[in-house]
Amino acid sequence: MDPNDIKQNAGMEALLTCFRRRSHVLFFRIKDLDGIVPKLKPTLSLSSQATLNALRNRLSEYRLLSDLVARKIVVYIENEIRFGVQRIGNDWHIPLNFFADNSIIETAVIGENPSDVMLLLKFAECYIEREKIHGFFPNARAICGGGSVIAASLSSYLRTESSPCLSVTDSDKLHPKFKQSIVTKRCIEIVNKAANKVAEHISLEEREIENLIPHDLIKRIENANVFINQINSIVVEDPGHWKYIDLKQGLALDWVARQDSETKKYWKKAEAELNRRKKGCCLCKNGEAKEKLCECTKILGMGDNVLANAIDILSNNPLKLNLKLMQTDLRWEKIAKAIFDFTIAPKGEKVR
Repeated sequence: MDPNDIKQNAGMEALLTCFRRRSHVLFFRIKDLDGIVPKLKPTLSLSSQATLNALRNRLSEYRLLSDLVARKIVVYIENEIRFGVQRIGNDWHIPLNFFADNSIIETAVIGENPSDVMLLLKFAECYIEREKIHGFFPNARAICGGGSVIAASLSSYLRTESSPCLSVTDSDKLHPKFKQSIVTKRCIEIVNKAANKVAEHISLEEREIENLIPHDLIKRIENANVFINQINSIVVEDPGHWKYIDLKQGLALDWVARQDSETKKYWKKAEAELNRRKKGCCLCKNGEAKEKLCECTKILGMGDNVLANAIDILSNNPLKLNLKLMQTDLRWEKIAKAIFDFTIAPKGEKVR
């Protein structure tokens, strides 16, 4: 590294400032840090010099954390003109000069609404607790796309900002073979075209983010057990149905009847059970209730506040209890790991 290179110095100042503001974590190899400090000490600000010294004192701690972070930005100095921003596997290789010209702040997590992002960050907190990572937390800005508008929000962000970005969408699947949604396809296309950005898109396998909430946590939601017991009686042979059930609205016989043949095939056991209930319903037999309105032909969902209620429980519980509730169903782990990779930051008071 050349201490007389103005851009390199500015890039290093920007990286160290980003760390001091608790936006991201910096990892150094000891040989690189020992080589950088003597060269740069005369040219860096006193705050940045102090930051480098602090990093040097915590290298062993940060090395252990580095092993857990699967997605990283790798900053390089040589051959900056020849290459530029490149994604290699799970890493983005970026020249130091880039940080002199581009402002980097907290990662943006783009979701369909604020509650989606909040739940994802709660999942990341549980992952951090499980891995016994002390002194760090998921630090992110929530950007909300509003369902089908999320692709436009993602595109706008990548046009105007340089900070890392992770977008997440529901799959909207009604069964495992259901086709990929147009929104998801568009988000993937946008990220793939943004080769010069640190960005990734993840589509959940689950129909909606609510379907990721572990059963032991859902059971804590008031009046949830009636719904859970009824659904379990139908899907007991294939728990995978929990990925695709509408937790908010529930399941109705007339809904199954309106679906395509593949969806009907997947939900045939539910259809058979609801038909059985209808045949035994006195109200339907006597014409006292319209079939589509009678409760015998439907399993009522838990309403629109499933997500808000789950977040409220996670927010008020100690982390150890949350982790206990999450351990029996680990489908949340994959997305939690991605959120962790993108948002991990040191705790502490932000400094200028």
